[in-house]
Formats: sequence, C-alpha cells, structure tokens
Amino acid sequence: MKKNKSAVLLFALCWCAYAVSYVGRLNFSSCLSPMAQDGIFTSEYGGAVGTAFLACYGCGQLLSGFLGDRIKPEYMIFTGLAGSGCANILMACVNNGTQAIFIWGLNGLFCSMLWAPLVRCFADYMDSGDRMRAGINISTTIPVGTICAYLLCSLLLNFASWRTVFAVSGAAVLLCSAVWLAGMLSIRKYCRAVSYENIRQRQAFSEKSAASGNKKSGFFKLFITYGVIFTAVAILFNGVLKDGITVWIPTFLKNTFGVSASFAAAISIILPIVNLLGAYGANLLNRRVIKNEMATSGVMFAISLMSILTLYFAGHSSIVLSAFLLALSTSSMLGANTMFLTFIPLSFGAFGRSASMTGFLDACSYIASAVSSLLIGITAVRFGWNVTVLIWGAVALCGGAICAAGMGKWKKSREILQS
Repeated sequence: MKKNKSAVLLFALCWCAYAVSYVGRLNFSSCLSPMAQDGIFTSEYGGAVGTAFLACYGCGQLLSGFLGDRIKPEYMIFTGLAGSGCANILMACVNNGTQAIFIWGLNGLFCSMLWAPLVRCFADYMDSGDRMRAGINISTTIPVGTICAYLLCSLLLNFASWRTVFAVSGAAVLLCSAVWLAGMLSIRKYCRAVSYENIRQRQAFSEKSAASGNKKSGFFKLFITYGVIFTAVAILFNGVLKDGITVWIPTFLKNTFGVSASFAAAISIILPIVNLLGAYGANLLNRRVIKNEMATSGVMFAISLMSILTLYFAGHSSIVLSAFLLALSTSSMLGANTMFLTFIPLSFGAFGRSASMTGFLDACSYIASAVSSLLIGITAVRFGWNVTVLIWGAVALCGGAICAAGMGKWKKSREILQS
C-alpha cells in the first residue's frame, strides 16, 4: 500500500477485524466434544448447532450484501463484530442444546455482516492502487485467523473449560469491535475525502454510461448485462473444491494411508498457509499476464483438474504426493475464489454495488460448500474415495468450462467498468 498512514491504518483495521472474527466462529468445532461430555447436547445434536450457524451465515450473506451498499460499512462491521462477541459470551452460559442452536445461529448471522462491507471499504475508502493490493493481502487473514483460533482453543481447553473458550473468544472479538470503531473514527476525514473523490468518479461513469444508453444500474440488470451470471455459476463449482475438499482431506489421508488422527489434523492447519500461494499466484498471473479474472480462474480450475487427475492415477503411492496434490488443488481454488469474491465485485464499485455483488456471490459459494461437504461424505462411504476423486475432477472440469464460456463477456465488461 502507499505510505499514507491513514490508508495503512484502514487496511490494518480491516485485516484485524476479519482475522479476529475467525476466533469467534471456528471455536465451536473444538468445543463440541467437551460440551457433549458435559451433557449440553449429544454429538448428533451438536451437528444441528453447526448447521444453524451455516444456515444463518449463508442467508445473512445475501441480506448483508444488499444492506452493505446502503449502510456505512464501518457501522455494519462494528455491529457484526460486537454481535459475534456477545453471542460467544452467551454461548459460555448455555445449559442445553436448544439455547446453543439459537445463540450460535445468531453468531452466524452477525459473522455474515463482515466480508461484504469490508469489500465496500476497499471500494469506497481506497484509491484504485490501494484497493487492489488490499484485495490480495486480505487473504492472509484466513490462515492467521484459523491458526489463532485453533491454538487458542487448544490452550484454553488444556488449562480451563469450553466455557472459558467461548468467554475469552467473545472478549477478544468485542475488544476488536471497539478497536475497529475507534480506529475508523480516527481516520474519518481521510475516508470522507477518498469517498468523495470516488463518488465523483462514479458520477462521471454514470453520466458516460447514460450517454451510451445504459441508464439503469439495478443489481439484477448489472448481474446479467456484465456477465456476472457466469461468475455465480462458476463459484458454485469453486465452493465444492475449495471448502468441500478441505473439510475431508484429513479423513481421506487417514483412510487411504492409515495415518494417525493427529497427523491428519496437522495437515489441516498447514493447508491454509499453503493455500495463500494460490491467492498470490492468481493475482500475479491476472495482474501481469492475463488481465481477466474469469480467464485467470479458468487457469486455476485447470491446475486443480490436473492435480486431481494425478491424485487419482498416482497419488495412492505416496502420502506426501497425495498431500501435495490436494494442497495444489485447494490452493488453486483459493486463487479463483479471490478473483470471484474480491476483484470482480470491486469492479462494481463504479455503480456502488460492490457489497451486494460480494454478498450474493459469497452466499452462492457458501451454499455450495455446505452441500458439498455433506455429499462428499455420503459418496465416500457408499462408493469409495476413487469415485469421489473422479467426481472432484468432473467438478473442476465444469468450473473451468464455465469460466471459458464467460471470459469473453467479462473481458468486455471489465474494460467498461475500469474505463
């Protein structure tokens, strides 16, 4: 980013807000077993708690996306963080499964209020150079937030209880919400100045667009006119591979090679770090060579397909090779996901629609991820991992085909939006 202290502080606040939010959303999986042991619910009922979070998070993405273009992002993000912090603290006090389902569902709703407004922060409060760098660097919040969440849970469960995990997590997220609000208030003059300049550019773009006969900028009109429908379909396949495979990698390695559960868990922690290479690699490829997010995503799907096919034919010979190929597949999918959920929506800042585009596409991705996680498990049990891996390959092929079909339309749209 430029050596502008306000711009650096803005990115730092966005980075911290999203990274810390992972502490308040990933802790439940670590606490599920001890909560069941304490009689809060059975293990099966605990799955319903996780489902409540996913359902509320997915639906919340749609709502937050559309609200995010109408409500100032600093207030939405503060509300999301504060609400998530309070939900975590309330979770520390639950006595039965019904309470847990309700509270964790609320947490999912509050957590859904972060990403779309955050992308709008980039679109509204940063110039074009800063927002592109911020768009790729924000990807580092995923591994850092994930590792911090798991380490905190591990430490607190060893020395305290699951109630302490939720209480400390809630306090951390609440503290972050206060830091966020104070930090945003301290740079509000900078944000207003940059926002004013961006608004002027949007007005100029609107006048130019109106002169060429395109007077409306409604969400669904933009969705069809600029070819985002190809992105929405492609991100469904992307969600299956990015998150669906990630969830089942430990089980795949354990069942295929007979490794210990601890080794499989270690792989789960390493993967988010490896995946960052995909995000930075895709950005570098797109910025310097291809300059078309859909075409870049198509290349990422091709890499994923090649790694999956290699896994099918040769992966069983070595656990190291299998782990590498799986990491290559998920890494390339994070690269495509960065194109879909960051850079394509940012282009619609010209219409003031960056948040709604982000929210809608993120909801599509999340729905695909949630459904695929369940279906992959069923397929692996009934037909075995060989069939499952072949299905992954078919998904990668379909995703690449959709990107190929849409890259021409997006090339034209990109030129218009960035003119």
